[in-house]
Amino acid sequence: MVKNFSELGGSTTLLYRHASPPWTAYNPSIAYSEDLKCYGMTMRSSTYTLPTDDMSIIRIHRGGRIVCKTFFCDFDKDLNPTNIREVSFDHGDLTVIRGVEDARLFWREGSWYFTAVMLEVGHTPIPRLVLYKFDHKTDRATLIEKLETPTPRLMEKNWMPPDRATPEFDYIYSSSKIYKDGEIRAVEGATPVPGIRGGSPLILQEDGSYLATVHRMQEKMWVTFNSTTFSTQHHQVRKYTHLFARYDSHGKLIQLSDEFVFEDLGIEYAAGMVEHGDDLVISYARRDSSTNLARINKVKVGTLLHPIVDINT
Repeated sequence: MVKNFSELGGSTTLLYRHASPPWTAYNPSIAYSEDLKCYGMTMRSSTYTLPTDDMSIIRIHRGGRIVCKTFFCDFDKDLNPTNIREVSFDHGDLTVIRGVEDARLFWREGSWYFTAVMLEVGHTPIPRLVLYKFDHKTDRATLIEKLETPTPRLMEKNWMPPDRATPEFDYIYSSSKIYKDGEIRAVEGATPVPGIRGGSPLILQEDGSYLATVHRMQEKMWVTFNSTTFSTQHHQVRKYTHLFARYDSHGKLIQLSDEFVFEDLGIEYAAGMVEHGDDLVISYARRDSSTNLARINKVKVGTLLHPIVDINT
């Protein structure tokens, strides 16, 4: 049974509808800098909106084509957002179509970094995952690495970085695989869990394990007849559920919670999570049109986690 976040003892807050009107603000990724002792967050913005959970019904504004921007904001000690500004990009010698999308922010070796989805001219028709280094003083992101995979025609976007560098892995790739030194590797002893996709970056715990949020996505597609145009129309409805997850120090998924939604069963995307006092704070979007924070007690989350062997029986 899928529960609402409030039933778990959590709460949600709407932060933004727009990063800089009329530019929207959604798919936020909040992260913490251990060096600066502060929080930051990236947000995606675009020229389209989704009036429903049907991905085939898109309203494109401002010029009739999809263009994406990325914004960054700081937070004060109480997690009130401040100083929103647009990120500029240095893509090197690449030509990028429509902009960078769905940044996933983390701090590493004295700087902010984020992975993002980018469609490059001359590569494949499918977007790829790339890594940028972000200078929060100049608000400029510089391309550092193209994250290659064995399946270049498969779109990648949900890799999860640890919040602190580890020699064990660079990213969690799936429920049973990691990405290390340019290779996707199976995790020894890991049990694949069907449908689990990455969510937030990983937060290191005192016992050496990592906490994160992950998600499952249900997709329904069908075709209807449009009597106005005498043509067929393709529909694609997505519904997301979320789970808390614990990984061991090697990147092995060892615990999951039951599934939940932040607000409603529909398009919800969570790409960031931090510790704040006694709580975990998750950044998420609803229907590509809002930036929200969800808050829940960390001890409570621990009680929601179950060993993977229990989930698969």
